This record gives sequence, structure tokens and C-alpha cells, in this order.
Amino acid sequence: MRNLLAWLDNPLLIKHIRTRLRRPMLVQSIVVLGAVTGMAVFWDIAAGTFPSEWLGYSNWIVQGVLLGLMGTNQVVSSVGSARESGILDFHRISPEEPRSVTLGFFLGAPIREYVLFLLTLPVTLLVMAAWVQPMKNVPLVDWFQGLIAVLLLSWLLQAVGMLSALTSAKASKSWTGIQVVVVIAGLYLFGLVIPFLSRGFRGMDPAYEAWDIQYFGFEVPWALGLALFTVPLTFFALIASVRKFRSERIPALSKLESLGFVTTAAVSLLGYFWGYRDTFIPFVYLLVLAGLIGSLSISPRAGEYGRGVRRAGRQGRRHLPFWDDLALGRVILGLICTVILIAGTVGRAFLRNTISGVGGLGASTLSVPIAVLTVAVFGLGFQYFRLRSPGRAGSLMAMSIFLLWVVPGILWGIVEATGLGSSYPMLPPILAGISPWTGLAAISAMPSEEGRSYAQIAALIPALGLPFLLNTLITSQHRRIDKEMRAAVDQKSEKNPLD
Repeated sequence: MRNLLAWLDNPLLIKHIRTRLRRPMLVQSIVVLGAVTGMAVFWDIAAGTFPSEWLGYSNWIVQGVLLGLMGTNQVVSSVGSARESGILDFHRISPEEPRSVTLGFFLGAPIREYVLFLLTLPVTLLVMAAWVQPMKNVPLVDWFQGLIAVLLLSWLLQAVGMLSALTSAKASKSWTGIQVVVVIAGLYLFGLVIPFLSRGFRGMDPAYEAWDIQYFGFEVPWALGLALFTVPLTFFALIASVRKFRSERIPALSKLESLGFVTTAAVSLLGYFWGYRDTFIPFVYLLVLAGLIGSLSISPRAGEYGRGVRRAGRQGRRHLPFWDDLALGRVILGLICTVILIAGTVGRAFLRNTISGVGGLGASTLSVPIAVLTVAVFGLGFQYFRLRSPGRAGSLMAMSIFLLWVVPGILWGIVEATGLGSSYPMLPPILAGISPWTGLAAISAMPSEEGRSYAQIAALIPALGLPFLLNTLITSQHRRIDKEMRAAVDQKSEKNPLD
């Protein structure tokens, strides 16, 4: 109890409780919530269908809107306002630990929404109580799974929203854009899960059967399956937020944490896709996406790498360890690609990798190597731009992705729409194969064997050539920085031998 009280003695949490639970605004919110839920219950009773599935839907939607959308918007706006006003810089130099600051914003900003969420539970209890007499069976497990799902999805959205507010530009328009994206993502996630939540209202159906999720071939309760997806993502998002609260200049994840994120994502994806048909190509795409996200935090800027070289020089070493934040990320990128290679190979061996609509065609043996090389190209390209032009690395990388990945796919769509593919049959598979977004599927899903051959050649040429070119460019850049930093260290040592 003493540890719990010490943990709750958080100045940011107390500040949010005092500001967001003021009586006038809290009473107004309770009145609005009571009117909404009261009208839903009255409508259901007047229609003679109480307790209906519609009432259950409306209750879950209200809870999802409160915690998932309104709560996340409060986290984003609170962190964004503190960052834009400069208060966040004060928190960084204050004695308060970054973990305490993170929990203060994460739990304190949506505190009013948590209170309102608790006030919606009586509707849930009312529906359950109405089922006790006629059904003699209350589906407590389904109700409990539904509550867990709402909380898990809400925490995921709040953690991702907080991290986005910490890493975006310091402008009020950025917070608005993040809030719009969060609303869209929240509606999509809750739209997928609410149909499963409604199964808690179907206990009256004699044909009702519990629905479970397969994880590595084992059936687990669907709430546990959802937790296996959301908890790791929320955990890594909170780790990244703690690091950003500690310092704005350090990467969101350390190199080992990025490797751990990709490894966790690969294992989770294998578990979810295990044993399902027609899932290998989506599995590879999601695996590549996890690798791209993991490679963003392992590339230091030129100035950061230069400081690392100077630090290594003072310590009498040539370079810092590869897991240091200021070291180059090529070793960790190689380990990330190794994880993707292993996961993709295992997936291709054990997943039922047929593709619907193309005659049961098996996935190409080049899918996994091209996926690995795609992550390598992205990671090396981002590292080169961070060393060559640190201030414009993001824009240069975005332009490169647009020219090399998006434009070929657009041209492929134009060729198919205008009928040029009938005159030049090799053009569509070549254009589809150049871009990784279309090439990973095109090398397996082209209708003809000749088309698949063209797509595979078009996909292999940039995938094999670009990593070597980018690695050479990175080597030249880091050698230049090494030479300049060592010269500066030697000059300083001559002026002050005691340094």
C-alpha cells in the first residue's frame, strides 16, 4: 500500500485530476452522458426489445468513444500544449523521473473520461440483471472480455497518440492532424472489434458458440488474442514516450529496443497467421512494415554520430559499440533483416501459402529475400540521408520512396487502365515488380509464368543493387566524419595535454 500511495503521488497526475475533475465541467459531462444512455435504455424499453443487441452496441460504442477517441485526444492535446509552451522542457530538468512524467500524462490527461467510463458500467449491469431471470445464465466471460478489449484498444491509441505528439513538429496544426488520424484509426479498430464485443449479448441464442483466436495453432479466448497484439505495441510506445520525455534529441527506441520490437512483431505475426490459408503474402507485407518501423530509430544524424566518434576517441577506442545510440545502425539493421529472414522462412514453410484467384499458385521463393532487401534498402537509405543532409533527411527519404516505390505502382495502374499492357505485355509486370509495395505480390500473383519472370527480374535488380550502393555511400560519409572528428580531438589534445 505504501508503494501504491508513493506511485500515485505524482504531481502531473494530481494536476490533471484537479483541473479535469472540476465540478462544473464534470457535472456537465455526467448530465450529457446520462441523457445519452438514458435515451438508449428508454428507446429499448419502449420498443419492447429490452435487453436488445442494439443496446449493447450503443453501450460499447459510448465506452469506446469516451476512452478511445476523447481520451486519446486529451492525451495528444495535453502533451502537445506542454511541448509547445515549453513546460515539457521544465519537466525534463526537474527531479521528476521520465517514467513518472509519462504516467502522469498517460493516466492523468483522460481522467475525466475514465470517470465517465465507470458511469457507463451500470447499463452493462442492467442488461446482465435483465438476463438473469429469463435465461438463468449470465455471460460474464463475454462481458469481461468486452471490457478488456475496450481498455486495451484505448490504451494502445492513447500510447500511440502520446508518442506522435512527442515526435511531431511543434505546431498546433500538428496536434490537430494527429487527433484526426487517431479518430480515424480508433473508428477502424473499434469497428473491427465491436462485432465481437456484441457476442456478449448473444447468450440467449441456443446455437451460440464461443469464438476464439488461433495463436500458433492453439485456440485462445479472443480477448487474450487481442491482448497479445495490443500489449506489446502499447509497451513499446510507452518505452519510446519515456525516452522522448527524457530528451527530445534521442531516438524513440534504442538499437536493442528496436531489434526487440521487430522480433516481438515477427513472433506475434507468426502466431496470428499460423495455420490460416491464403495469408503468406499479407504476412510478408506486415513483416516488412514492422522492419521499416524498427529501422527508423537506429540511424543517428551526422552531428550525433560525430559526437559518438569524439566520445570514442576520448575513451581510446576507434568506434562506439554498435548498440550505442550514437553509433551507426548497420549492424542492428543486419540483425533486423536476419529476424525478418528467419520469420519469413518459417512462415513460408508452415503457413498455407496459396493465393486465391490464381489457380492455387504458391508464393514465390523470392518473396522473403525481396522483403529482407526492401527493409535493408530503407534502413540504409535513411541512414545515408541522416549523415549527408540531417536537416532534410525526412523529406529526402519521402521523395525517394515516392519516386522508387509509389510512381512505378501508379504507372502500372495507368498502363493497365489504358490498355497499353496488351501492346507491350512485358511493361505491366516490370512496373509492378520495381515497387516493393506491388512487387512482393506481383512476383507470385502475375497470371502468366512469363509475367512472373519479368516481375521477379524487375524486383531483384533494385533490391540487389541499391544496398551495395547505399552501403558504399554511407562508408564514404562516415569516413569523412571520422576524419574530421579525430582531427578535432587531436588538435584539442595538443592544446591541452591533460584533456
